[in-house]
Amino acid sequence: MQIYKANVSKSLDLYNKTCIWLEEDKSFENIYQALTHNDYVSLKLFHEEFLIAEGFVTSSRGRYLTKHCFFVEDDEVIDITFDTLHKLEVREYTIVKLYTFSQYLSHIGYEYNKPVSELNLTFS
Repeated sequence: MQIYKANVSKSLDLYNKTCIWLEEDKSFENIYQALTHNDYVSLKLFHEEFLIAEGFVTSSRGRYLTKHCFFVEDDEVIDITFDTLHKLEVREYTIVKLYTFSQYLSHIGYEYNKPVSELNLTFS
């Protein structure tokens, strides 16, 4: 499996534009919040310039392995769920599954006016 690194500046920029809706340690929910509250993200996803990735994140020393959800643009990760900038800089990402916008909406069970609590945002 290929290891990816985060594009820190793009991750931080998107985080700053969406942080009002984000929650710590809730990457799957945060992806949904970003795409529903940010037109830039929605357009990038619609045109398949962004993909949504389900995978794992580790530190550069491999001290932790956590199931995670993040955006991918070209071969770069855009991660809006991070503790500190330093951790974002040293994290390594492994992609298990990539979703286009329509595949993602189908996977989470999206329907117009369906409550967020009924969506499959954990991918379990």
